[in-house]
Amino acid sequence: NFAVESHEGKWIITKAKKMTYGSWRESGYPFYSQAVNYKYRVRIEKMPKKAMLDLENYEASAISLTINGQYAGLLHGEGKRAKDVVSYLREGENTVTLRVCGSLKNLFGPHFVKDRGTAWPAMWKASPKYLPGAEKFDLLELGLWEEPVLLVDKV
Repeated sequence: NFAVESHEGKWIITKAKKMTYGSWRESGYPFYSQAVNYKYRVRIEKMPKKAMLDLENYEASAISLTINGQYAGLLHGEGKRAKDVVSYLREGENTVTLRVCGSLKNLFGPHFVKDRGTAWPAMWKASPKYLPGAEKFDLLELGLWEEPVLLVDKV
C-alpha cells in the first residue's frame, strides 16, 4: 500500500493514506484507475412509499449502487438524475455502497495532450523528450466530494 504525491515537481511514493471525500489525486492516488467503494449505513424506521438516492458532487466514469448486498443499478444512468431505491430498502439498518469508477486515462494517458474525450495513438508520440514536472500531467480529478442524499416520502 502506498500513495503518490507531487513534491517539488516530481512524483514521489509516500505512505498510504485513508481515502476521504474529494479528489483522489489530492488523497494520494492520482493514477488510480479502478473503483473505490464508499459505504454508508441508513436507518429506516418505517418504509416510505418512495425513496430517491441522489448525488451531486462527484467526478467518475460511472457509479454503481448496491443496497443491502443487492445490485441496484447505475446512479444517474438511463438519463435520470436521482434513482428510486425503495424496493431495495428494508426497515431497520441498511447498507448502501456507491462504487465510484475511475478512468484508465490517469493511468495510461495521454498525459501531455490536453484534448479530452479522445485518445489517438499519435497523442502518445506527442510526449515531451524529457519528463516534465508533475504539475504538467493532464489528469482527471476523479472522486466523490460529498455523501449521497436519500430523499424519502413521509409515510
